[in-house]
Amino acid sequence: MEKRVKKNNNWKFLLSKEEIETMRKGVFRESNSHFKIVIPKEFMTYLEGLDTTNAIKAKALLLYVGIILVYKEASYTYRRHHINLEIICQFLGIKYSEKLRKLFSNSSYLVENQFIGTQYDFPVEYSVSCVEDKEKRNYFGNYTMFKSLSKDEKEKMIDANRLALPVRSIEPIRHTKGVFRKNGQEMELVKPPIDIQGDKYITITYKSLFDTVKGNLSVQSLYLACVVKDMLANKITTRYSRFKVNKNSLAKKVGASLGTFKKQHRELKSYTNQNYRLEQFTTKRNGEFVSEVFLFFDSEF
Repeated sequence: MEKRVKKNNNWKFLLSKEEIETMRKGVFRESNSHFKIVIPKEFMTYLEGLDTTNAIKAKALLLYVGIILVYKEASYTYRRHHINLEIICQFLGIKYSEKLRKLFSNSSYLVENQFIGTQYDFPVEYSVSCVEDKEKRNYFGNYTMFKSLSKDEKEKMIDANRLALPVRSIEPIRHTKGVFRKNGQEMELVKPPIDIQGDKYITITYKSLFDTVKGNLSVQSLYLACVVKDMLANKITTRYSRFKVNKNSLAKKVGASLGTFKKQHRELKSYTNQNYRLEQFTTKRNGEFVSEVFLFFDSEF
């Protein structure tokens, strides 16, 4: 059983069921169902190497996605409430445990490697601007931050109750600033923000996330889907681009027993209407019949 975190000052900010439902309706509004959250492949590699259970890996993935999501959907989250890890877990419908806390603490790998960080400011709203050139359209994300507002703007845009709450947020640094390394006396940008110039990443649709939050898809099956997307380089597979694999190797990849994996496999296969599946093909080689199993994921997810 996961050890719960001892109650601290953060717990006094927990939201009511009605507030959580209102937040979910705003974030997962119908017009957003095709939107996607971008996850660095480096994060998936980090999860795979963690010495912990499949369940914790799955929850860590969802919590990281939640951090990105509530920051981007600030109009429905930070603009109205003080948001911390406990509240993000509330929003996602998962229990906040001691193991999760350590994975996202200030001394964690995720903070030290600039995936996330504490920010003494918070986003008020997010917008996307477009700059066109001769070859293509370039989209840029813009965050309006609380501290950038004038006093009048703050009073106009933000409820008085929110103004009395802490000015702090959990920043998904890989998405907002990118990765910096010290080069002499200066800090050098070595990886641009993934939302602006993404390189190696996978994506998850808002619909898949909402179905997970509602309980229509288990957290572990969401993790399996993301591991598969990582293996396939976020591409939709067809009969002409197959990935050879088997259930034992996939179970090992997600850190689950074969029995646990089979349960997740069946659920994901059903959820995607068999767009995720393993298919066996038999061919004749050197006069002998050889059977091989291939992985397909013909779905955006």
